[in-house]
Amino acid sequence: MNIAILKMGTIRKSVSEDYDVLLIDGIGLSTDHFTIIDVPNGNELPYDIELDGIVISGASKMLTDEFDWLEPLSEWLRYFAKKHVPILGICFGHQIIAHAWGGKVLDNPNEIEVGTKQIDFRKEVKNDQLLKEYYPVINAQVSHVQSVITLPEDTIVLASSKQEPYQAFRIGENIWGLQFHPEFNADVIKKLIVSKDKKYPGKIDVDRLLAEVKETPESYSILRKFGEIVTSNS
Repeated sequence: MNIAILKMGTIRKSVSEDYDVLLIDGIGLSTDHFTIIDVPNGNELPYDIELDGIVISGASKMLTDEFDWLEPLSEWLRYFAKKHVPILGICFGHQIIAHAWGGKVLDNPNEIEVGTKQIDFRKEVKNDQLLKEYYPVINAQVSHVQSVITLPEDTIVLASSKQEPYQAFRIGENIWGLQFHPEFNADVIKKLIVSKDKKYPGKIDVDRLLAEVKETPESYSILRKFGEIVTSNS
């Protein structure tokens, strides 16, 4: 079995282990089941590879910046989607999926969303193989400035939050976007709240957000659930 992790950015060591480490730990399979592809640093996107699943990580980047890898990556994702490979995009990865299928990403009109947030699942999730057991609500760690503003055609919205109408969506049967971060724990999100305040002074209520932080084990278990789906399909 081979799951590709597209590493779209890095996390400062003072904040956390890097995205690939967090995702592999969360999925719960041995490291020899993963191929790490660092897309922004020029790693090749191979077409002649057998993949059982794809996970697209978060990043501190803004999708509205011009990246020469974005369109080749979009084409690569659509290629493996046609081969029915399950794909999971997280935060920046969620936005990449939306872009690749014709959606639009811009600054979140409801301002920065960061901290532990309630994720409200819609009734459509009841038939979803990845997220159905999380209906009606869970808490999750969230940290983003930009959002999917326009969804691709035929997208099924699965969840929202007070600031974010598209916290989770599905395209087809096995392509998922999660705007929230199932891989982050309470300690990581506290550090990111402080970091966001330094980068965007006056834009968030730091004290309130820090007081609201809690652990989110249900959200974290989504990664293992994705691994189970990939394993059952391989």
